[in-house]
Amino acid sequence: DNTLWFGVVGEDGLNGIEMSRDTRRGKVFFEIHERILNLKKQGVMLALCSKNNIEDVKEVFEKHHDCILSIEDFTGIKVNWDNKDSNIVALARELNVGLDSFVFLDDSEFELGMVREALPDVE
Repeated sequence: DNTLWFGVVGEDGLNGIEMSRDTRRGKVFFEIHERILNLKKQGVMLALCSKNNIEDVKEVFEKHHDCILSIEDFTGIKVNWDNKDSNIVALARELNVGLDSFVFLDDSEFELGMVREALPDVE
């Protein structure tokens, strides 16, 4: 929410979020999707770490007409209501990579600060 698309899918619904190259608010999110897909094409593993309901998130990737990312693009997925720092640690274990392999992208200064403090190896 507000990182891969504009809006909060649990509140705004599938049709209330934006990630279209054709809208002012959605354009930046479409460009983020393009950059993420380019990283994947270069061999970067993608992981999804979100405080959300998994059903809502899957619906976005499966049904939103402007979403160019697929849920299958992600090697690891943690969509729940746990702290993001603990989810990143779990992803590192599951993927068998060090925390220094992670780059964390989020719209929330609070979440960024929590991860920065708890996991200083994460960029």
